[in-house]
Amino acid sequence: MEDNSAIDFPRSARDKYIPFKVAGAGNRGLVYFALPIHDLPKEPPKSSDQYAALRQKLVAVKLLKTYSGAQPQAELDSIQNLQLTLASGTSGVPTAWDPVTRLLPWPIRLSRAMDAPWYAMRAIHGATLETLLEIEPLLPRSLVFWIFRELVTALATIRARGMMYTDLSPSNIMLHGVSGDTAVAEPLSMTLLDPGSVRPHTRAREEYACLTLLTVMHEVSKERELPKVSKEQRGMVSAADDFYFFVRAGRRQRERRIPVLALDRLWQGFAEVVEAFRRTVGVQVPDCWIAELAKPIMSDEELDAAIIEGGLRVRIDERG
Repeated sequence: MEDNSAIDFPRSARDKYIPFKVAGAGNRGLVYFALPIHDLPKEPPKSSDQYAALRQKLVAVKLLKTYSGAQPQAELDSIQNLQLTLASGTSGVPTAWDPVTRLLPWPIRLSRAMDAPWYAMRAIHGATLETLLEIEPLLPRSLVFWIFRELVTALATIRARGMMYTDLSPSNIMLHGVSGDTAVAEPLSMTLLDPGSVRPHTRAREEYACLTLLTVMHEVSKERELPKVSKEQRGMVSAADDFYFFVRAGRRQRERRIPVLALDRLWQGFAEVVEAFRRTVGVQVPDCWIAELAKPIMSDEELDAAIIEGGLRVRIDERG
């Protein structure tokens, strides 16, 4: 009888990684947290430091869908292009200072097996913007401005390397807590998940990235009440409120299929407002967000169970 609890995990991936936990699922594939085989301990950790050290060894293995309509080879092409673009010399490793490597989970290994393609990348600790908005959707203005600034900066940084991120959404934006203080200048950092979404730059891809950025910002700011003023009264509205008008107007542009502003224009005029908030009140983060960001991607109990059981049960086949 077939074991319905077993997972599909390609042979080429089983040779290198032990799947521990489902990390997430998307339109293009399924992601597992996994541990390199040579890092599997004989017994569970005994201290918090050992648990923390083991979590740092976890990787994310993405199994790409291969059914009709999926384009796994195009995603793998993007991964290889990213590696080549950012590689230092012939080492295949990006320079440590390259800002793009701090924005994306760096791909470690990939397999182009036609029936079971996959790639592995460093595991990202934190929580997605989608999860955080489900916990608390009404955000302080300073946090809304921070998210906008970080996204624009991220896309502009990637664009400067001749590339563009093409799948911006709350589920692909990971935030990390870097401070327990909810009102310091930079209590958070940001990573864009799914490096397979980085494609060679074109004007169309840049405009699409701008549109998706505005869609994300509309989601982030949708709970905020805006002053109801006429066009003639707009001059009386503060610069902070004007930011929200801009986001709403951008959303309407998207719905009407009107071309969006270029990335640099998108940021122009609001940088001063955002920086003023950062200098005066810091980035205010809800306590419930801080608590969620402090949670490990795998608990001590989950790690114990995974080690004792030797990882998730895998359906044995010869794919990949």
